Amino acid sequence: MHFYKSCAPALILAFLICLPAAAAMGHYTSSNVASGSSSFEPLNLMQYGQLPLHGIAKAHDHGNVGNITVMVGLNLNSQSKLDALLHGIQDPHSQLYHKYLTKEEFTSEFSPALEEYDRVIAYFNAFPGIHLKTYSDRLSIRLIGSSGQISKAFNSGINLYTIGGHQYYQFEKPSLPLWLAKDISYVSGLANYSSARFLAGGGTHSTADLGSFSFSNGYPRPIGSGLDGSTQYIWGSDLQKAYNATGIINETNLSSTVIADIFWTNVNYAPYNPADVNTYFNETLPPWEKKPRVHGVPLQGANPPGTNARNDSADITLENTLDLEMLGSLAPGASIYDVYTLGSTFTQLDSAIAYILNPGNSSSPLNNVSVVSNSWYAADMEHTLWNQYMEEAAARGITVVACSGDSGNNPTSEKFVGTGATSPGTDAGNSSGVLSVGGANITLNSNAGSSGFLSIQDSQAWYLVSDTENNPTPVGTEGGISQFYPEPSWQLNSIANSVLHGKGRGVPDVSAIANNVLVFITLGNYTYYDSPYIYYAWGTSIAAPVVSGIIACLDAHFAQGNMSRLGFLNPLLYNLSNIQYSYRNVGQSHFPGFRDPFSGVVRGSNAAYVATKGYDLLTGLGQINAGNLAYDISGNYSYTYFTPNATDGGTFENMLLYRILPISAGVVTASSLAIAWFRYRKK
Repeated sequence: MHFYKSCAPALILAFLICLPAAAAMGHYTSSNVASGSSSFEPLNLMQYGQLPLHGIAKAHDHGNVGNITVMVGLNLNSQSKLDALLHGIQDPHSQLYHKYLTKEEFTSEFSPALEEYDRVIAYFNAFPGIHLKTYSDRLSIRLIGSSGQISKAFNSGINLYTIGGHQYYQFEKPSLPLWLAKDISYVSGLANYSSARFLAGGGTHSTADLGSFSFSNGYPRPIGSGLDGSTQYIWGSDLQKAYNATGIINETNLSSTVIADIFWTNVNYAPYNPADVNTYFNETLPPWEKKPRVHGVPLQGANPPGTNARNDSADITLENTLDLEMLGSLAPGASIYDVYTLGSTFTQLDSAIAYILNPGNSSSPLNNVSVVSNSWYAADMEHTLWNQYMEEAAARGITVVACSGDSGNNPTSEKFVGTGATSPGTDAGNSSGVLSVGGANITLNSNAGSSGFLSIQDSQAWYLVSDTENNPTPVGTEGGISQFYPEPSWQLNSIANSVLHGKGRGVPDVSAIANNVLVFITLGNYTYYDSPYIYYAWGTSIAAPVVSGIIACLDAHFAQGNMSRLGFLNPLLYNLSNIQYSYRNVGQSHFPGFRDPFSGVVRGSNAAYVATKGYDLLTGLGQINAGNLAYDISGNYSYTYFTPNATDGGTFENMLLYRILPISAGVVTASSLAIAWFRYRKK
C-alpha cells in the first residue's frame, strides 16, 4: 500500500488577460452590453491559459456551462510613487528603510480610488445573478455567476472544445466598455482549461522495517543513518537543529506570529484532518515548546477540515498536511492559517492571496501575517494581479515564499511544465516579489551522544532519475532563468550574475530539505505512525514551508528586539552572499565577526545544472543557517551599502557591495569602504 505526496502540482492556468487603457467614460448598465458595439474594447489575451486550439475542432457554441468564477484586477494608483516607496523600503540609506505600511495606509496611497472601485462594482452588479466578493484593499473583485450572465458582462459568446476526451469552455472574444477598461488590469476565469496535477512525492514503509520511534534530548531521532547506504528519514522538529534555529526558537515568543499557507482541495474531501496535525506537534515537538495553532480557511465552498480527509485518493490531503506539519515544526507556537480554495486555477489562487491580504472577521489575525507559503508551481509566466499583490506584500513587510518545482529540469518528468523556471517563484522585481526555494538532499548526524546531534552531515542537490517505488519518471529540484522577468538588481549586482549574465530572473534563491521527511497522516484505515506503515514525503514543497517557518521565527525574534521584520528579503540575502562567497575569499580577518548565513550545496546535479560553490540554478545560494543570519542582521552590526567607482580604485563587476562592520568601528563612509575593499581584493 503506497500513498503519494503531491509536492508541487503543475498547472496550466486559467485565462490571464491584460486590458489596455481606454479613454472614454460612459454609463454602466446592462443595456450598454450590445454585441459588436463600437464602445467595447476587446481584451488583450495573453497566451497562457488559452486552450491549445491548433488542430482542435470547436465542438459547438453553447450559452450555458453552469456557474463561472472570474477574478477582475484593477490598476494600482500612482505606480511610480509605489516603486519609489518600495525602493526606499529596501535601501538602508533611505529614511523609508523597512518603514512598512499598514493595510489601511497602502490602500489609501496606492489602491484604486473608491469611486473607481465602485464603478466596476456597479457595472457587474447590473447583471442579475452575478454575485460579487469585494476586498478592502480594492485591488480585485471576484465574480461568481451563471455563464449566461458572465458572457453578457464580457460581451462574448462561449465556445466548447473537446481535448483528450474532456470538454472545456473558452470565451470567444471577450470585451468590456471603453470607460471600464481603463480601470482594469487583469481578468482570469474566462476559460476553464486546467491540468492541475498531483504527482508522486512520497510513500510508505513498514514500521517493522524502519525500527523504533525514539527521542534524544527532547527531539525525535532520525530513522536510519543515511551514511551506510540506507535511507535516513527525518522528523520536522529535527530541522530546528539542522538549520541552527533552536537558539532563536528558545529565545522567542511566537504566540503573536501568523503564517499563511495557500493550497486547494476538491469537492469531495476535506484538505486535512486536524487530529493528524495536532498529534504530529504533540508527539514530535520538544516538550518545552508551545504547540502551533492551525486554522483551516475554506474558500468558495470548499469542505472544512475533518475526518473525511482520510478518504482522499488524490494526494490533496497529504500535501496540505505536510505543509502544516513542516510550518509548525519550524515555528512552534505560531498561528498557521491554511487558506485553500475549491480548485487549482489561478482564478482560485488569486482569491486565496486576496483573502490573506484582506481577511474576513473570522480570520482577522491574518491582518498581522508575516509570511505566506506556497507549495505549488506552474509554468513560468507574468501574472499581473499576483504582481500587484506582491507589491502590496512588500510594502506591508510580508515575505512570500514558493517552491521552485520538482521536475529536475528533465522534460521526461511528469512534473515538467516548461522551461524549468516556474511560477510563482519567478515573480520578482527590484523591490518586491517571491523568495523561491529549491531542494536539497540532506543527511543529519543521528548520533545522540554527539555534540553535533542533528546537524547537517552531508548535503547535495536533490535529484532522482526515478522513484522506482511510486513514480518512474525523474524528480528533483529544478530551476532556471525566467523568460518573463528581467534579472533584478539584487541578482545583477551579486555573485548570481556570473550564472545569469543579465538574461533574466534566476530561480531558486535558496534551498532546504526536499527528501524523506516523516509525516503523520490518516489515509484509508492507516493512521499516524502506529499503523503498519509510516509515511514519508519528498519534494520542494517540503522546502518552501521549512524556509517559511524559519523566516517567521526570525520575524518574531526581531520583533522582540524592536527591530523590523524581514519582508521582501531577497536583496538582503544576495548582498550577504557576496560577503560569504566572494569577498571573504580574501581572508576571514577582513570581516570580523561575520557568520556565514548559508550552508552551501556544492555537490549533485539534475538534468540541466550542476551544483557549485556560490550560486547555482539547482539550490540557489544554499541552505539558510538561521542563527547566523539572525546574528548578521541583528543589532550587533550596522549595515552600509556602497558602490565602488573608478576614483575608489576601480569597479568590481559593477557590483553593489554589502559590507558589515561592528558598530564599534564607528561611522565609515562609502568611499573609505570601497577603498578598503579593493585593497583586500588585491592581496
